[in-house]
Amino acid sequence: MPHLSVKTDLGRRLGVAGFGLAIAVGLASALWLTSARAPADASVAQTASTLDSSLAAGDRAEMRQDLKAARELERGARRDAIKEIRADAKAGKYGNKVQKKLDRRADHRAAVLALLPDELQADLKELKAADKKDRKAMRNDIRAKALSGGYGDKVKEAAGKLKDHWQK
Repeated sequence: MPHLSVKTDLGRRLGVAGFGLAIAVGLASALWLTSARAPADASVAQTASTLDSSLAAGDRAEMRQDLKAARELERGARRDAIKEIRADAKAGKYGNKVQKKLDRRADHRAAVLALLPDELQADLKELKAADKKDRKAMRNDIRAKALSGGYGDKVKEAAGKLKDHWQK
């Protein structure tokens, strides 16, 4: 069974999106935690299990089955099948809860990315559109700029917290 890695188009896209989202979530979390009067009570595991339970078991099983079948396909067909599954999920084929969850994720992602400095947003868009051979160097440049404070102090603080994760 093929798996996702940086050697596949989908793996690279997920890597770039994950990198941007990790910075955005780190920033949003840092902002939220520093503005809260009391420490957060929920752990990451509790939050993840709450989000996971919002999907109905049947809808989730059907979507998993379709995703599993898509992963068995060759590279190009796999990408097309996953796009189709995502479009079907947005259209409500896997149930109203799945559709609402996708909408909430899109809204959340847009809100979190809107918190990033304009320069970082532009660099991430440029990274996403870049040629495959240039992405690693661009990603390292963005990381270095974030760690050095080139995007501001809050991004520098969040990047410092993510530094160990990036080295894995």
